[in-house]
Amino acid sequence: MLEIFGDIITLINKHFVRGLLASGLVLLLYKITTKNYPVANTALFVLRIVVVMYCLLSLSHYLIAVTFSTEDYISRLTGSYWWSYTLMLFGHLMLPLVLLTKRPGRNIYFFLITVFFMNIGWVFELFVIRMSSVQSDDSGRNPAWLFFPSDAEIVAGLKGIIIGLVVIGIAHYRSRTTTQVPRK
Repeated sequence: MLEIFGDIITLINKHFVRGLLASGLVLLLYKITTKNYPVANTALFVLRIVVVMYCLLSLSHYLIAVTFSTEDYISRLTGSYWWSYTLMLFGHLMLPLVLLTKRPGRNIYFFLITVFFMNIGWVFELFVIRMSSVQSDDSGRNPAWLFFPSDAEIVAGLKGIIIGLVVIGIAHYRSRTTTQVPRK
């Protein structure tokens, strides 16, 4: 059962959480260009709720997994890369809970920082993969390819843009249907 729970979290992470930074940037661009604050705040509220629900799901999975295999997590927290594991735990499990509070939860910039820290493990992973491939590459080719996004990053960004546009569309539709004056 724990494996199924982990697979569901991985599926949500792969298809939704990785693209949240792009969704937040789309929302920020919408808020800046249109000055339609009620729609932007409603869209931010929807994204906040989804992030907090995902965080609570991940936190419950983490606590269940720790109770079954304590030695693995203790070795990660006390190993040579304890700082990165602690940063990833904080960014993925604790920081999104701050979105439940009123003032930081309504700030789009805080949302973007939170989403970046939720994805910090993915950023570390891509950095390590790219740096290790540069060190093992003896062909002498130009390392400028390090600055171009990979296919996974492009797909995550496109998914995030689509999710951001859909959430803004839903919030815009909701605001139009709730503010219409009935005809006499």
